[in-house]
Amino acid sequence: MLFGVGHLFHGEQRPNAVTIYEQTYPGLTLVINAHHGFESQNEQLEVRLKTWPKPSVALIKDTWLGKLGIAYFSDLAPKHWPKETTLADFVDAYLYLGPRDSLTHENTPSDILDDKLYMEELSRRAALGGSFAAFDPARIRERDQDSRLYRPR
Repeated sequence: MLFGVGHLFHGEQRPNAVTIYEQTYPGLTLVINAHHGFESQNEQLEVRLKTWPKPSVALIKDTWLGKLGIAYFSDLAPKHWPKETTLADFVDAYLYLGPRDSLTHENTPSDILDDKLYMEELSRRAALGGSFAAFDPARIRERDQDSRLYRPR
């Protein structure tokens, strides 16, 4: 099964899909995080992935990648996690599809962004999890204009 990694972290104190599943089937879940860059240290660290085949998946326990602190992956980090948390504390493997600047994303359809009740519900749920910013349609539309992330078909 495939899910957004934010619902699957190992080590969560609050119940999530992995913690619930592993109560019955311990140690069977492989949580994979996709590469999106390394925040402000991307230029220095991404060089270390240069020789990786595209695509590739690698286990990260006891590797330089697994030992990186959560600050390098701030888009993943729940606010309640200690800053000394490492990538390997919450995921098992890393998916590399290429350098950050080569990655593209799908635009968010306008009808979704225009659905005020739906966007409010997403924001409400995000606040409950304490990890992500509000779903601001204007911010998402602005992000969708970033030519580095979204290329015309």
